[in-house]
Amino acid sequence: MKTLPASHLSQGNHLDPCSGTILIVDDTDDNLEILGDILTFNGYNVQTARSGEAALKRVQECRPDLILLDILMPGMDGFEVCTQLKADEETADIPIIFVSSMTDTDSVLKGFKLGGVDYINKPFQLSEILARVNTQITLLRLRRHLQMQNIELERLANTDYLTDLFNRRYFFNTAEEKLSRAILCGAPLAFTLIDLDHFKLVNDTYGHLVGDRALVHVAQVIRAYCREYDVAARYGGEEFVILHPAISSQAAFRVAEDIRKAVERTPFLHAGEEIGMTLSAGVVDTKSCENCSRIDDVLGLADIALYQAKDAGRNKVIVFEKQPA
Repeated sequence: MKTLPASHLSQGNHLDPCSGTILIVDDTDDNLEILGDILTFNGYNVQTARSGEAALKRVQECRPDLILLDILMPGMDGFEVCTQLKADEETADIPIIFVSSMTDTDSVLKGFKLGGVDYINKPFQLSEILARVNTQITLLRLRRHLQMQNIELERLANTDYLTDLFNRRYFFNTAEEKLSRAILCGAPLAFTLIDLDHFKLVNDTYGHLVGDRALVHVAQVIRAYCREYDVAARYGGEEFVILHPAISSQAAFRVAEDIRKAVERTPFLHAGEEIGMTLSAGVVDTKSCENCSRIDDVLGLADIALYQAKDAGRNKVIVFEKQPA
């Protein structure tokens, strides 16, 4: 086994130990050892494979951030390894740098055509290898950071700033899509419209900041009792709405009733004082809504049921029932 002198190992900048995982694929032991030494010294987690078949297995095991791939190997060559990796959506995004003695233009172009991000000729210079690896890892970090930022921006765009439930815009976009699919497939779809009873008294008595905290408290109760696939959103002010995919109004009623009871028995605490709250709710499903092609039509019926609950003394859940002709 060959050991590189420190002057060769310290090419380039020393990176953070969590820089990433690199898979080196080469059938020559010396190449594996030399590349492994310099990349390990510079903070990378190095994995190795001595054949194309072994490389595909190692990729599944360690999911590297970058692959240094030889082309000329017995059995499966590097081009075939790259082709198979790019054909699998789970590994297609792993960047591949070809490291090969095949320096003709056709081979280089083929490597890029198959999806390689770079091509290094053998015999290679260690400083060049490290510089190109660092560049790809930096680009990978930037892409991942951008993806995380985009995910967070999307979350913020879809979330109510106060309650952390979905916001009205996201709810309507999702509900329109679900409603169209339910109408097309004949699948059940239910909605619950919730309004807190006499909530103005909370704001008038304790102030709007306390009122906001009370809304957060109710939102947490709603989230706790919703099913995994329900879509709970703040509808506006002290109103909330829940979309219940694939269940009838009776099943949605049981969810809403659990929420109502939980809000009633868990008063909001402020400065040691218990502030009791109740809610009223109206429930409807698509089977009770003939010729309802828009979400506004469905929610209009849920609103009717909600006001029936208010008229019946509040702190109730009412299911909309179609009146006989």
